[in-house]
Amino acid sequence: MSDLPAMLDRWTRREWSSTFTVDDDGWWYTHNGQRMQRTRWQPEDEVDVLVAVQLLYMLNETGPMPLPEDHLDRAREAGMDEERVRQLLMREAYALFIHLRSGRSRARR
Repeated sequence: MSDLPAMLDRWTRREWSSTFTVDDDGWWYTHNGQRMQRTRWQPEDEVDVLVAVQLLYMLNETGPMPLPEDHLDRAREAGMDEERVRQLLMREAYALFIHLRSGRSRARR
């Protein structure tokens, strides 16, 4: 499996007010350095990291998230265009945000 925290660092900006901090216990959604969730979250794969990054782009109001070309290629092979990928990522990002704020378990896609 890829180094998921490194992916987060590569796709986000340190100066953002909303971000994730990563420690041995998991990933924590933070805003201005303060934890904003009750329980840790642990991404399972690269798609979970993309969803988390999409959430950060939305919360930090930084415009559309640049989509990695290799992920777009895989989506196209599956018959999805870029707009559909963005719609799915935004929907999943919203679900992740609700999960993080509620502290309840999140059903997988």
